[in-house]
Amino acid sequence: DAKEKLAIDNRSAYLKVIEAHKQIGIARTSVEEAEENLRIHTEQYQTGTITISELLDAETLNRKAHDQLSSSVADYQIRLADYQRKVSAN
Repeated sequence: DAKEKLAIDNRSAYLKVIEAHKQIGIARTSVEEAEENLRIHTEQYQTGTITISELLDAETLNRKAHDQLSSSVADYQIRLADYQRKVSAN
């Protein structure tokens, strides 16, 4: 029963690592999209077709996307360390 519980716990930790890795991919895509959006908004602002507040909104979205990527990478590292700790303890 204890071995089965450990196996389930290890499997759960492994699945959390996989999920965290997927979240990094999603966050990277968001960063790419936010950077492109900021580039477009910067050009539009320079040509006078949008306001400064629209440009600032694009900059805010870009910063949030980068922050989410950093958080996703940190979460992945934490989950990976937890998984490695559990596996090596067995």
